[in-house]
Amino acid sequence: MLDTSVLAIYLRVQRGERPDAMSSQKRRQRDRHIATPVARKLATGRAFLPSPVLMELLVGARSREDHADIALIRRNAKRAVPSRILTPTEEDWTLAGSMIHRCLGNVSPSSHIIDCLVTITAARIHCPVVWTDNVKDFTRWADELVRQSLPRVRAERPT
Repeated sequence: MLDTSVLAIYLRVQRGERPDAMSSQKRRQRDRHIATPVARKLATGRAFLPSPVLMELLVGARSREDHADIALIRRNAKRAVPSRILTPTEEDWTLAGSMIHRCLGNVSPSSHIIDCLVTITAARIHCPVVWTDNVKDFTRWADELVRQSLPRVRAERPT
């Protein structure tokens, strides 16, 4: 399962764009290291794409090219049999709200809801790994899911 963070890196590398803040050689090498296995997963149709990730990519799109690239990723994932696009259920949304409240208290869910939903969606389909560049937050939600008696999901950077 792919998170927004690794897909954004993949799209940036595909276009040859430099990272926003740090354009160091080390950062570009790290981004290529992440983008290569993401490209393989997408090319072979083996990547699951949660619909909230697609939404988040579209929100961050900066150009027509970004929109076209995201549309292509979506079309290819949707064309796979069965579709590789996964949409959280009502139960998933309710669980996410409860988990965020339990872990963080009364906070705005905006910065946590997508990560939480992606982790729940992965657990629901017994997908053992979420590829992300944001391992810390995903690990928090994965640990909470285990406390809810849901399958363990591991968060890791693509290799």
